[in-house]
Amino acid sequence: MSVRRALAALVFLWLPAALFAQEPASRPAPSASQLSYEKAYTVVDGDELEMILRDVRFQTRGFVISAQRGVLFVGAEEYADAMTSLREEAAKALEPGPESPSVSSRDLRAEAERRMDAAALASGPALQIPELPLQRALRALYVEGDVEVRDELGHTASCDSLLFDAAAGRLLLIGAEARMYPRAGESRKPLSLRAKVLRQELPGAVHAHDAFFTSCELAVPHYHARATDLRIVSISDREALIAARENELQIEGLPAVPLPDLSVYSTDLKYFPLEAVAVGRSRRDGEFVRTRWGHDFREIGDEFNRSLGIEGTFKGHWSLDFDVLAARGIGFGPTLTYETPGAYRGETTAYFLSDRGANQGFLSDVYRETSADRGRIHTINRIQLGSKQTWLDVELSHSSDPLLRPEFFPLELKREKEFENVLYFRSAKDSLSITGLLKSQIDPFEPIIETGISPGGTPPSQTNALPFLDARFYSAPIAELPLPGGTSSRAGSMPLLYSARVDAGYLERHFSEAELRPQLGVTQVNPLDQRAWRFDTVHAFSTPFKAQVVNLVPFFEIRQTSASASAAPGSTPFAPGTSEEDASRLLASAGARAGSHLEGELGSIRHVMDFTVDYRNTFESSEPGTKFIPFDEVDPLDRTERFLLEMRHRLGSIASEDLRQATFADVRMAVPYFPNPNRDNGGNTLGDLRTDARIDLGRDFTVPGLRIRSRALTDPYEFKTRKSDHVITANPFGSELDVSVAYREARPFYDAVAIGASYLIGDKWAIDALEQFDLRNDKALEQRLSLRRYGHDWVFELSFSFDTNDNSQSISFTIFPTFGAPTRPRDRYILPEPTFRGFY
Repeated sequence: MSVRRALAALVFLWLPAALFAQEPASRPAPSASQLSYEKAYTVVDGDELEMILRDVRFQTRGFVISAQRGVLFVGAEEYADAMTSLREEAAKALEPGPESPSVSSRDLRAEAERRMDAAALASGPALQIPELPLQRALRALYVEGDVEVRDELGHTASCDSLLFDAAAGRLLLIGAEARMYPRAGESRKPLSLRAKVLRQELPGAVHAHDAFFTSCELAVPHYHARATDLRIVSISDREALIAARENELQIEGLPAVPLPDLSVYSTDLKYFPLEAVAVGRSRRDGEFVRTRWGHDFREIGDEFNRSLGIEGTFKGHWSLDFDVLAARGIGFGPTLTYETPGAYRGETTAYFLSDRGANQGFLSDVYRETSADRGRIHTINRIQLGSKQTWLDVELSHSSDPLLRPEFFPLELKREKEFENVLYFRSAKDSLSITGLLKSQIDPFEPIIETGISPGGTPPSQTNALPFLDARFYSAPIAELPLPGGTSSRAGSMPLLYSARVDAGYLERHFSEAELRPQLGVTQVNPLDQRAWRFDTVHAFSTPFKAQVVNLVPFFEIRQTSASASAAPGSTPFAPGTSEEDASRLLASAGARAGSHLEGELGSIRHVMDFTVDYRNTFESSEPGTKFIPFDEVDPLDRTERFLLEMRHRLGSIASEDLRQATFADVRMAVPYFPNPNRDNGGNTLGDLRTDARIDLGRDFTVPGLRIRSRALTDPYEFKTRKSDHVITANPFGSELDVSVAYREARPFYDAVAIGASYLIGDKWAIDALEQFDLRNDKALEQRLSLRRYGHDWVFELSFSFDTNDNSQSISFTIFPTFGAPTRPRDRYILPEPTFRGFY
């Protein structure tokens, strides 16, 4: 065995790091090994030569080994044979070849003497191992005195002495100490190993006596795990067997805690499976203990991919939440996430609760439930079908009652994406796209928040597709018109563009069937009375051209809609009731879109302005829109005329190096204008003003880190906001303190403000605070205060929250293990949710 291969076997010291690494670390390609030293003398002992060395340094495959002194044990006979071979090669080199007539004999002799001197170890520095006769003659290597080993990844090891027995393939370290940096997400956490004796018994098998493990960075660790006997056997590049006997956990100031013997595979120890545990008390749950257990997995996913012939790297994670709630019962729920980039991705989650308490959460004053065994399941997936432009989305959800999700998972109801039962197919190529949709209600009783609830009135509704197909042909030229065109008044040809859309499907207007509280009353509605086949097609022709700085696109559009049923005679578009009479309508529209794009530079700031005017006149309608079942908002459409005025301003800085624009302000404003206000907009000439602003002024601004996000819908006559979201964040006193102020309004439902701050104290402590206040009702919605301590392998958090909307008050102490870097974020079971819908 060569010196290079032998000493490279020291990689076993980093085996524990590989066990906890998320991905195998990449190393540079192996290069020639080098050995440097100062030779003292050579001793002949029978058939063996002992070469005494000082200041030994060996480098191979990214590893560097150094020691004060050492001994090379080589076989005298093997060494002599190797020397003879080298002399024969040198003699051949003295003979000038036909391809090198210009090389003198003197130069060849000098080169041969240099190589023989190197082979005889006459000089020490920087000898290439493949040229040494001891590559085949080596029997053993011993080094001592400040022995150090390190690699290019920063892993280090030291020992009192090191012995490599080439004949037996054994490596022995006395008084060893290794410091490794396993991959932990984006960070590298140190891991220290100390052992009195560390022995490699055969390639890939390591045996340690009296071994100590710790992640504490102190010279004298305040805690460590000890194993009297530790064995690590490498089975493959990604798998190893770990066995430990007579184990214990030692914490400074406390008696040692014995641990059971273990024998496990390394894939079970990538990181500690406990992701979070929280204990505390809340008004809703009483005393509680919440835990989350989780683990990454890959092998099963890889096997699944191979069986289906799917290429790519699988990434998966499972977790299990187990909650003990004194006032409600025991709840548990698994979550599974999985992904193979370019093939599929998805998440499946469930939760079950044997509930013995009373509902107190969101919407509990509206709906009723009587079930004790409660649960829900949800899965959402995307499957790529051969290309990035073709995929299938699958989403399914089921709940046992109308209050489980509002009470225990309010975040699901308060976010923009609502749960649905959906099969959605889409394929797009060039100027054509095809989509298919199959959508049904989650459950007959599922709360529908968007449309609200009126006491004694029609229950809220949603539109289902059973199924629905859509094909679109995007704008493409079909002819050239011999009309003036181009960028000036000169004559030319102008393209005639054509686009089309065809929809067909069986639609259902579904009403919630949840049992309401008695004070709200119950309106019985048969959802089967609100179903119909519908066919809808739109064909549009446009002729874009440019006049000076204005782009103008006149268009003509015709739309035909047919349905197998219609709204009952005399009913309004928003009342239940269906007639079996067919319905058909032809709409004709014409208009134009005009736009202008302007840019200007003021020093290092670039100002970009876009102005757009969209005019549409639906001048012909063969049937009134009220005849159709209102499956969507355009069904009641009749003759209308409208201008939409929109402008967008962007401000950006120009980098002097490459002139790239970095936008720090983007503001949009749009307002509709109705020439016939009495017919089209309830008598008002202007519609609601829509604004959308994103501003990020960076850390060098007067207020460091100032960021603004604002959306609003405003009455232009009374200047009253109908709905708005505004968020301002900043770091006024440095990056350690992050402050945010948020405001949300939706008349007449709520008018609330939130103030939050997060302060990082050094590297170990953090304080988070949040206050949400209802301005309309003059009461606090939620207070939240958290104190967090970052430890070596754990994050400790003490938090208090009071939520009047969910009638929940809690105080909890939470532990998040970070050893091995759990990849799952803290979410619904540990952190409190936003108080009102859509708040961010």
